[in-house]
Amino acid sequence: EPQKSASQFVRTELARDPSMVPADVAAAFKGCRRGQLPWPLLVLSPAGRGKTRFGLLVNDWYGGVFTEFASVVDEYRLCKCGELRDERYENRPVMREPLYRRMIREYRIMVVDDIGQREDSDHASETLMMILNERSGPHPTVLITNLGLEKLTKLYDDRITSRMAEGTVVGVKGI
Repeated sequence: EPQKSASQFVRTELARDPSMVPADVAAAFKGCRRGQLPWPLLVLSPAGRGKTRFGLLVNDWYGGVFTEFASVVDEYRLCKCGELRDERYENRPVMREPLYRRMIREYRIMVVDDIGQREDSDHASETLMMILNERSGPHPTVLITNLGLEKLTKLYDDRITSRMAEGTVVGVKGI
């Protein structure tokens, strides 16, 4: 039986306290929302600095999707294999790649957490590039990682890191 989509994954156990969001991250997001700073917003910092809470708050307040990168990697793999269930349509039990890409593109806002935490495969690189391509331009996108730009470049490549950092980059202390 085809797998169900995991892109609506939300970490409900984390408190959504705005005071726990680093001020520079909140300011950068505000600048992006107002059109003063370009998307995507790339948030870099070590673990435990409030990045995930920030992503969850963004999702709660602006109604988009919050997902862990590993979930999108898995979904995209299932989609390419013809095994990802599209729960929105009863007559289409399997989501094909064009529809999946459109879904990624059409989210009001997309928050992708934990980039680089699990996979460094060619498929993970392809998935990240697909997200960047589909969400380019004015599509509000927040990318969250515990890694710095140098480590991201080693994990993926210059082209992908450059695309991630072409918008607004904010590094929280410790990176």
